[in-house]
Amino acid sequence: MELAELGRKYQLNCSKLQSELQEAQNEIKFLRSRLMGSSTGATSDVSLSQENSVNKSQEANRNGQYRCIKTILIWEGGNCRVMAYSPFLGVLVVSQPSSIPLFQGFGVRKISTVDFRTTEYIPLHSKLIRSMSFHPTYSDGLLLSCAMDKKIKLTSLISNTVVQQYEVPLPAWSCVWNTDDHNYFFAGIQNGLVLEYDVRKTDTFIQQINTEGSRSPVVSLQYIPAAPFAHFRAGGLLVGQLDRISFYERKPNNKYEVHLLPLEGNLTSLFFETHTRQLLASFRNSTKFPKVRHLVCEMTASVSDDHNICSCNVVQTFHGSSPQTLLSRTSLIQHPIDKNQLLICASEELACAINIWDGKTFQYVQKLSCGSPVLDICSISTKDNHYLLALTEKQVKLHKWSES
Repeated sequence: MELAELGRKYQLNCSKLQSELQEAQNEIKFLRSRLMGSSTGATSDVSLSQENSVNKSQEANRNGQYRCIKTILIWEGGNCRVMAYSPFLGVLVVSQPSSIPLFQGFGVRKISTVDFRTTEYIPLHSKLIRSMSFHPTYSDGLLLSCAMDKKIKLTSLISNTVVQQYEVPLPAWSCVWNTDDHNYFFAGIQNGLVLEYDVRKTDTFIQQINTEGSRSPVVSLQYIPAAPFAHFRAGGLLVGQLDRISFYERKPNNKYEVHLLPLEGNLTSLFFETHTRQLLASFRNSTKFPKVRHLVCEMTASVSDDHNICSCNVVQTFHGSSPQTLLSRTSLIQHPIDKNQLLICASEELACAINIWDGKTFQYVQKLSCGSPVLDICSISTKDNHYLLALTEKQVKLHKWSES
């Protein structure tokens, strides 16, 4: 056991050194391009007060850009937090404080994606909703939500009623569905534990995950579906805590094996893009890292002594300004013209805007002003249109892709 543990620590240290080397090489490329007067760099520094930088970047994005076409007021009193989208129902839901005098908690406002008009309000939790999720491939209309009231709920968006609920020992910070099996979902709680549930078992969780190590809150959960023919084949759960990121590889009989990822910093958001199987990890600024960082990573796997070792390599680093105080969510979205090309979308807190970078050229391509700090980002694609939605405390800014 001691040899196995030493081997795991050795692999983790090697992965960390590789990651740090990759970041250093990216920084060298960027500085070299700055010295040569190049307009494209290996990393992007987004102190976006420089108007020439904005103009050049917008000029570079000649395929098109997002334009704000509508502002949707959710709740004048603020305290909206997260969004979730169901393509099967054609519905976007946004968390907000109660609009019903008899229910002094929090719920969701439904928005039809046909005309982007608000419809019903559904009361759900007694305290702030931290996370919501629809199953991405199973069309049952169930919304998974978790909140600071120590409850997890499953709500039918067809009947607008709560159909199942679970109590947890501490406030729940994040939740996500298992995309390999729609019967399972996960919730990350305040003390670092992750609880796995089976919807067929209605009273409690079926197992605890992430039981060792850091006890900081689980701020983000992402599920990686298994892909037998992909470069990275393994499926499992990404667990993002304030101080570390772990990948729990799913094994037979619903068991999990932990792999610590060599990404350092104060985590705010994780996003896994299933088509390209790339990961976006965003970190607050700190003493060691004075600027906000958004790391685009590829998951890796190697075999040692018949043992699978999962890790990640940093493909690209994008820099934001500082400071960042909010746990705002970032997103990797498919380019409206080429689904194999990604756009990196992240909130710029001080500028009250979304910054967008091109994942292929690494250029900064657009800034979307939103009037208030952006807390969550969601992309919606229909047959004919592509939208990017930004949630602030009170409203949703709707942006539509327009070709130049």
